[in-house]
Amino acid sequence: MKTKLTLIMLFLVMGMLSGCNDVTKSELDLVLDPIREMPEAEQQAALQLFITENPEQAHYGLWELGNIMYDKAGVMKTAQKGVITLECKALLDSALVFYDLAAAADTMFVHAYANAGLVWDELGEMRSIESRNAVVQAEKYYLKAIEVDSTEVNSRVNLGSLLFKKKDLTGAIKQYQTVLDNDPECAIAHYKLGIMFAETKIYKEAIVEWKLAAKYDPDGDVGKISRENIQVIDDLMNSDTPEELKKKKFGSKASKASSSKSKH
Repeated sequence: MKTKLTLIMLFLVMGMLSGCNDVTKSELDLVLDPIREMPEAEQQAALQLFITENPEQAHYGLWELGNIMYDKAGVMKTAQKGVITLECKALLDSALVFYDLAAAADTMFVHAYANAGLVWDELGEMRSIESRNAVVQAEKYYLKAIEVDSTEVNSRVNLGSLLFKKKDLTGAIKQYQTVLDNDPECAIAHYKLGIMFAETKIYKEAIVEWKLAAKYDPDGDVGKISRENIQVIDDLMNSDTPEELKKKKFGSKASKASSSKSKH
């Protein structure tokens, strides 16, 4: 019996994705939540007004405008089946402008660097000469975020994925392990380690990591996808065509699916 192997990558924002312990609302959320609760059509104007009237917290508003541009680009990219069109790229470029302005307004605002890195990561998907520079830029922004806050989970996890794509397995493992040293129950770090092991055909270790991801995120999407991935491998290993497993590219492509966007 031939079983089709399908590993589902997560299309999630950081708020649902991380699987790491983060219960208390930040000042950023407390400031932005009233605007986020407005109708979408009113949010950008409200943010512009907030930036003008609250110069000391302008970086929050600029960052949120970047998030809006990024989310619009994500919707467009999904509609185009993962293709970054010129219109989509324009939105990603706009997001970068807002993230850079947020970082300029507060050079210690880690979320601006983290999300800018993720946008550059997205631009690195394009099949063009500039995509090579985008990968370099993504790594630079992730490293800057880590420099500002060494415990910043999103950037370490995304940097791990980026290094893995560059075939730097040692560097990737170091980033994931650093996250787990700070928080052994961080589900997304275990999930990403599982993807890396599966991609390198080390299925036993992949299953171990996905079981931990499911344990620490039992009711969330990370746990759900981890359990599904384990079942996929189990089914194929017990099928008549286990060779199909060797042909499968599990993929750790950074996107809203497998990457963490800083949302708080």
